[in-house]
Amino acid sequence: MQRNILIADDHTIIRSGLMMMVRTTLGYPNAKAVASCAQIMEELSGTRYTHCILDITLPDGLVLSLLPVIRRLYPGIRVAIFSMQPQEIYQQAVRHHGVEYYISKSASDEESLSLLSKFLNNETLKCAATSEPPKSPFSRLSGRELQVLHYTLQGLRPADICNVMNKCKQTIATYRSRIYEKTGATNDRQLVEMAMAHGFS
Repeated sequence: MQRNILIADDHTIIRSGLMMMVRTTLGYPNAKAVASCAQIMEELSGTRYTHCILDITLPDGLVLSLLPVIRRLYPGIRVAIFSMQPQEIYQQAVRHHGVEYYISKSASDEESLSLLSKFLNNETLKCAATSEPPKSPFSRLSGRELQVLHYTLQGLRPADICNVMNKCKQTIATYRSRIYEKTGATNDRQLVEMAMAHGFS
């Protein structure tokens, strides 16, 4: 079966490196790279892709917000995450949308190639038998709560988050309350400090 692969990352060097891995090293020539959420949706609407390799954060938003849309409109596409964002924070949220592969950009070339090869060959990922790393204070957040946290850490006010996420003021207030409750933070400054300590941005 022919693979048509879409790569999304906002860093030119990473896009180029992934394209080289996929095309040259792994032998899948039909690959294209984009740099934003809007470009992802534009490409998916015009081309029949089989696999997507996506970063979590892009300049115009979070890929997390696209996953339910991609699943609804293009249910046959397999999606992998390739990101610097901590896996323990996002993995539960992306698994909720059927994303099995979460590849860290800090992984070795050998490990990245191995995981990409398995992903593109449609292999089921076997969970490692090692013990889980310590839980992040953000690991219990839902997908929507992670989106609100992301925009909060960017310095957006609640009213701005309402506009970006197209949600009413009360809904955003509820998400923010849940974030405080689940993380134990009492204000945005504490959230920023926690995020810095756990490599989350």
